[in-house]
Amino acid sequence: MCRSCLEREGFTVTWAMDARAGQPAVLIVEDNTDLAATYRTLPDRQGHHVTAVRTGADAVTATDSRLFDVVVCDLGLPDMDGYAVARTVRSRPQGASLRLIAVSGFSRGTDRTLSREAGFDAHLVKPLPLADLLDLLEA
Repeated sequence: MCRSCLEREGFTVTWAMDARAGQPAVLIVEDNTDLAATYRTLPDRQGHHVTAVRTGADAVTATDSRLFDVVVCDLGLPDMDGYAVARTVRSRPQGASLRLIAVSGFSRGTDRTLSREAGFDAHLVKPLPLADLLDLLEA
């Protein structure tokens, strides 16, 4: 989907693609339009059902209203940080079964530790290696 299409939709966009059998439903939480479009490209091409939201609050609402297998979440969101998103989502009944992947521009050991403590299963560093993301989606 094009950038202008994302912006026209206020960046709370669901791509209506039927997932192939056995492919996870993925929620992308990223406030940067270009990055979100890039992140969704590979999973979308692999047949995953991909939904993208722009804020932490939208991510919490999305996980409360729909079942996802994987949440890929930027840590630097405009309304609440990704750590708060992870803690909130993990506190919900459906949160225990989600695979949460943090995405950040920071890669210090303390950043990875904070991600783990907040409930993330993995921590990827920007620029996001799409092959690594696909590996985590398939794990």
